[in-house]
Amino acid sequence: MSRPKFLLKRRGSQNWYARMTVPKSLRPALGKREFIVSLGTPDKREAEFRALPHISKWTAELRSCQSVAANDASKSAIPTLIRPTMADIEDAALHLGFDEASRKLDVLIRTQAQSGPEAFKAMQGLFAKQYAEQARRQLAGDDGFWRRKALRAIQLRGWDVPEDSTEFSVMVGHLSKCGLDLFRKAVETLQNPSGNFLPSIHTQNLSRRRQERAKAGEGIIDLFDVYASQRRSEGKKGDDTLVQDRIAVTSFAEFIGTDRNLRSVAASEVREWRNAMAALPVGYRKRKEFKGLSIRQAVERRAKLTPLAG
Repeated sequence: MSRPKFLLKRRGSQNWYARMTVPKSLRPALGKREFIVSLGTPDKREAEFRALPHISKWTAELRSCQSVAANDASKSAIPTLIRPTMADIEDAALHLGFDEASRKLDVLIRTQAQSGPEAFKAMQGLFAKQYAEQARRQLAGDDGFWRRKALRAIQLRGWDVPEDSTEFSVMVGHLSKCGLDLFRKAVETLQNPSGNFLPSIHTQNLSRRRQERAKAGEGIIDLFDVYASQRRSEGKKGDDTLVQDRIAVTSFAEFIGTDRNLRSVAASEVREWRNAMAALPVGYRKRKEFKGLSIRQAVERRAKLTPLAG
């Protein structure tokens, strides 16, 4: 049985390795002749699965390097602002509003506790007052403090996010909720140092989505394209079959989220997608009543259009 071109075994090792040769023209820029990494398993099927993210990442790196090399050196060096995705905005708000600030808070509490009872008591009063004030502002719709935080973060990242955009409003909303969790954490930790702090559902959801999110080039469709390239080169699947497979994979990815990490997908989500597709008529996207709708929205529309029995 032939093995994928990107898999190999080294002498003296039972484990499989993933390898990709770097084109000669790109070797000076990348400083290497090939990419290679141990997959940590002697099982071929598992090795193929583990290799996919590496191959996808290396392919993206080669393409990026080719793009840079193709640029005209005489072009203006004026920096271009980046338009972030909603996932980028969620991650930035969670990082700034809670994660990074939590680490700083832990250090501050420890330092003040070591400074003596007076310093510790003063800190308790300060955070209780700040938490109450932030809660009041959130209830009053006063987001000025978090708008300033968002503006600063956007500038530092070189993002193109105008203040009157939906993205800016979303970032401010995430920051304010994560930030309020931080102040609540400070109050609860100072009152009960041995307790386990639990953030709000909002902050927990942001954290969960970040964990489920795939890295660049490692999304479900990206990994399928690597798989399809492998099967095509091995002669195990024809182009027509792979095209149909990709349609199905794309449909599933759109249903659960195109940026999902493959390992985070649950069997229940596959069943939910199958049930949704079974509930829709063949070629539903071409029908006027379903135009522009997601699969979930189309299922809801279908249920409303179907006359009740009886």
